[in-house]
Amino acid sequence: MSAWISGFLGLALSLWIGTSVLSLEQNDVLWAIVGSNLGGLIGATLTLRAEKVPQLKATLLRGAAGTWAFLAVLYFSILLALAPVMRERNAFFWLVVPVIMSSGLMLNWFFGPLQDWFFRRSNAIGDENLQSES
Repeated sequence: MSAWISGFLGLALSLWIGTSVLSLEQNDVLWAIVGSNLGGLIGATLTLRAEKVPQLKATLLRGAAGTWAFLAVLYFSILLALAPVMRERNAFFWLVVPVIMSSGLMLNWFFGPLQDWFFRRSNAIGDENLQSES
């Protein structure tokens, strides 16, 4: 429930701050929201998948700080690539928190079902391996 509230609040704040305070075009603000949601989805998915790779787990993803840094680099790279308005210092500082909050929408609509699919798939593969060993 809190992800829904955060998502819609972030969406509303982003649009209000972007259009009213910063006088940006609505499309520019929407691209920032899309970039944030895609950055969150792709970043979280790739970070979880990277934790399964022993070489990455031993080097880049050592501990919580390494994992968060990896996720942050992926997230902000995608956000800045998709939303040119976020490359401007003033817009970035005004909009970074609201667009991050809008990522709550991605958590509910895409990441949860995608993570469930990965989990079911890995369990099915594990079950097949156990049956072939027997």
